Amino acid sequence: MEKRILFIVMLLTITITSAQQVTGSQFTVGNLVYKVNTDNTTVTLLEKAVEATPISGAVVVPATISDGSFSYTITSIESAPFNDEEGITSLVVEGDTEIKLQAFRNCTSLLTVDVSAVVTKKIGNSAFLNCTALTSANFNGVTLIGNQIFSGCINLTTFTSDTLESVGNAGSMFLDCTSLTTVNLPLALAVANSMFKNCSSLVSINMPKATTGLPNGFNNCNSLTTVNLPLLTSTGTQMFVDCTSLVSLDLPALTQSGNLSFFKCSALKYLNLPSLITANTGSFNSTGLESIVFPASFKTFGSGAINHFANSTSLTHIAFTSATPVDISGRSGMFSGTALSTIIVPETTAADFDAADVWTDYSIVEGTLSKTPTDITYSRNLGTENWYLISSPVNNEEFNDAYVAANNIDTTGNVENNNAIASYTSNGNSWDYMQDGENLDFKPGVGYSVKREDAAGAGNISFTGSLLNSGDINNVPVSLDSDGYNLLGNPYLTNINSGAFLTANTNLSGEIWLFDQSTGNYENFVTGVNKILAPGQGFFVKAISGANVDFTEAIQNISTGTFQKATALSEIKIFI
Repeated sequence: MEKRILFIVMLLTITITSAQQVTGSQFTVGNLVYKVNTDNTTVTLLEKAVEATPISGAVVVPATISDGSFSYTITSIESAPFNDEEGITSLVVEGDTEIKLQAFRNCTSLLTVDVSAVVTKKIGNSAFLNCTALTSANFNGVTLIGNQIFSGCINLTTFTSDTLESVGNAGSMFLDCTSLTTVNLPLALAVANSMFKNCSSLVSINMPKATTGLPNGFNNCNSLTTVNLPLLTSTGTQMFVDCTSLVSLDLPALTQSGNLSFFKCSALKYLNLPSLITANTGSFNSTGLESIVFPASFKTFGSGAINHFANSTSLTHIAFTSATPVDISGRSGMFSGTALSTIIVPETTAADFDAADVWTDYSIVEGTLSKTPTDITYSRNLGTENWYLISSPVNNEEFNDAYVAANNIDTTGNVENNNAIASYTSNGNSWDYMQDGENLDFKPGVGYSVKREDAAGAGNISFTGSLLNSGDINNVPVSLDSDGYNLLGNPYLTNINSGAFLTANTNLSGEIWLFDQSTGNYENFVTGVNKILAPGQGFFVKAISGANVDFTEAIQNISTGTFQKATALSEIKIFI
């Protein structure tokens, strides 16, 4: 009896085993042909059956498939079964199944895709190429993809994957996805070649871990306004070309910009690159930049590079944080088509930049420049706690209690509530000190007196506004009251020529007076002296007729200016 039972069990085992097909065998389930793999336990979804009708409607690829006798795990989908099937409307892949080259290419009615179960296998090149109706794709779980996954998917609007990392080889992933508006790839490590090229509706991109940018990554993304790439260290050639809606861009980790990286970003006003070392050919060509700050780390504009800022027609100021002049010799046409007038350099380094022949065509200004997306700040050093005459080169700035505190302005004068920042009143030759709680405006072309707190030592005074003063600044009021003395100031973030200013304003006496903070006295300069006045410099004039003076761009000067340097002459005393 025991022998008979054993024989039945053995016979049953042999029967089941013989039902499992051998390597390379094929079987058909529905319209699809499967091929048994070498392990005899898995299969490849190989192709559509020869006489099968077109596939349409919802397609579900299960994790396993049975030939009627044995259940096999589906490990991959080959290229042939589904491509060009225009009737498929949705796809769900239920197992960890590789999707090979062009597997669903030209499925023009495909609306939704869910491949979230594909967690270790790869989605192959052009898997959904030209699926023109596709609107939604769930890739959460996917980690590996090939090139052109969604290229030509013109109705795909958003894409998120919380797991996708290796996209560096995913070239043209969203090429020509013209309806795509938002992409969120929190783990992706690179912006691949042409990854978002021609995504003309793309507004927002979030790739917080991407460190590398390859050529044409955002080429012609002309609706792009919001970019989060905090770890990006390099941009490829033409990475942001024609991103014409991009106004502000912050790339805090970027060390190298590729050729023409920001070419034709015509609306770009704010570009923050605090780690930049090298900028290559044409990086800032044809942008909307008005000014740019290069960090202390910056070394070179690239060997043999040309046309870096060409045709950036609004560019007027470049600031360097490093005390070592950057060499631009041999860079042909670097600033052609720009309005560049001024180079801002660290305190005490103007002479070094002036001695570097390559910068002698521009006004060299000492101080620091900093920017935010909405504001620009110029800071100038006050070397002592004595009085200085100043003026603001920015518009839309107030001075008030917050300004006094931020700039360490003295509040301990002899008169209660007086703060050591004041305008000058011609009538009576007196000072109008800011009172506690007041909110007053810095007016372009008007001078002010200011003093830092006792024991505060040397330090900066800063001017912050939405824009730099520019163009002709006309009708700055002057008074004939008393002796006709008026306190004016350089309204520009560039040097001006006192002689040219006096020549242009014949209602003045033909002299200016500068205050010497070291002696408390004044020195005067007549029309023919051509004293160069630095940004932030206030000065006295004497009006003999009229009610206004004009500051025109014609008085701006390329020579290096001086700030608050004079010897004793006539006196206008300043007290708090």
